[in-house]
Amino acid sequence: MRRRGLSLVEVIIAMVLVGLMATVTLGTMLACAQPQKQMVYREQAIQRAAAEFARRKAQNLPVGVMPASSEQWEGVLFTTSIQVEAVPSYDPRDLRKLTVKVVWKSFSTEQSGWVSGTTF
Repeated sequence: MRRRGLSLVEVIIAMVLVGLMATVTLGTMLACAQPQKQMVYREQAIQRAAAEFARRKAQNLPVGVMPASSEQWEGVLFTTSIQVEAVPSYDPRDLRKLTVKVVWKSFSTEQSGWVSGTTF
């Protein structure tokens, strides 16, 4: 008589192999999703810093630290801080360094992106 179907051992081995493949696939997908999300936050922070830099660079800002401003986007809090510094060997009325720093906070982790340059 011919045997049809799979034995219990074959079914268990097949289920273990399928489970291992699913675990590896899911683990890889989750490992790739977090850096991608952080990349989106970093890109948003860089865009915000560049926009703030472009908006402020033509203004006659005093040397010092300006008050930070915060804005929420998709559940992430972005805080923008601006610092104006004097450039050594130059009169502060002629040349200043403008530093814009954007810090974001999400899921109790904190990272930052920044744009810096000289103007005036």
